[in-house]
Amino acid sequence: MSASANSTPSSRPSIDEIRSKVKQIIADRLSKDVNTITDASDLVNDLGADSLDQAEITMDLEDAFAVRIEEEKAQQLKTIGDIVQAIDRVLQEEEAKKRQGGASPAGS
Repeated sequence: MSASANSTPSSRPSIDEIRSKVKQIIADRLSKDVNTITDASDLVNDLGADSLDQAEITMDLEDAFAVRIEEEKAQQLKTIGDIVQAIDRVLQEEEAKKRQGGASPAGS
């Protein structure tokens, strides 16, 4: 009777789901309590991330959300809120591309 089994596999996560996953990834990577991380938490100033941590977090996020975050853009992301919004934007753009173009060209 549940319709959840019929939900589209390509449907993107809600902003709350993105936020929750981002916070968990960062908490795990930086050995922090997830409950102390807020949208306003700054990766460097509040959470103590160094440049290596930031690069690893970017890779973790790319893997978790199956997205590509350009290095230049990743360096501009300072707070958890910035990261959540950026991932949501990338997911929206990818969803729009899939709707517009259908299947991507095969090959290479």
